[in-house]
Amino acid sequence: ISPRFENAYANSHGRTADEQLPRCADLFSRFSVVAAAQPQHSWYPQERTKEWLMHASDQNRIFGYPYRKWMCARDEVDQSAVFIVMSWAEAERRGVHPDKLVFLHGSGDAFDEDVLPLRHQFDASLSMKVAYDEAFRSAGLGAVADESKVAFFDIYSCFPIAVEQACECVGLDPLTADVSRLTLTGGLPYHGGPGSNYSAHGICAVVEKLRLAQYRGQYGVVGANGGWLSEHSVGV
Repeated sequence: ISPRFENAYANSHGRTADEQLPRCADLFSRFSVVAAAQPQHSWYPQERTKEWLMHASDQNRIFGYPYRKWMCARDEVDQSAVFIVMSWAEAERRGVHPDKLVFLHGSGDAFDEDVLPLRHQFDASLSMKVAYDEAFRSAGLGAVADESKVAFFDIYSCFPIAVEQACECVGLDPLTADVSRLTLTGGLPYHGGPGSNYSAHGICAVVEKLRLAQYRGQYGVVGANGGWLSEHSVGV
C-alpha cells in the first residue's frame, strides 16, 4: 500500500518511480547515519549508503517499487520504552528537579479513511496536516504547523512517504533539511520499529534532548502514524 502513496506523491511532483527511488534512498541513508551513531539504542546501527539502498539484492530485496527491504519498518525487534506523565504539582512533590521537567504543550489527532478507494487523494495526507496544525495551534505556536517554531522533530518513518508527507505539513524539504531535525533515533528501519510502540521511543528521545542545557525553553515535536497513513497523533 505505501508504495502506492509514494508513487502518487512522486507523480504529483512530476517524477517517475525511477526518479523517486534515489530521493527515497538519500533520505533513509541519512536516517541510518543517526541510528549508527547510537549503537546502545539502535537495533541495526549501521550506515547504509544511498547507492546500497537503491541496489536490489538478496539482502535488500524489492518490497514494493520503489521501496527496498531496508527502506521499510522492521518489526522483528525486541524493544520497549516507558515514560511517566504527572502533574507539575506532583513532580514538585516528588522532588523532580526543574531542569528535568518537559511539558506537553499541545497535541493533535486525526483519522483518515482506511478504505483506500474512498480516500480523497493519495499524493498527500490531509489528516496528517490537520494533526500537525492542531498540535501547533493548541501549543500556541500559530494556526499552521511551521518548522521554524521548533528545534527538532522525531517523525514517524515506517516508509519514506511518511517522512516526506510530514515534511510537507511543516514546511521542511526532506532532502536538504538537517537529518538531526527529522529523527532523533534513526527511524523504524534502523533504530527499529517495535510493534505499535515506536513513538514511545520517539517521545523518550525528544524528552532526553530537551533536557539538555542548549535546548531548555525550546520545543520538540513527535509525529506518530498508524494504518495506511490513516491515523495520526502529533505532540509538541
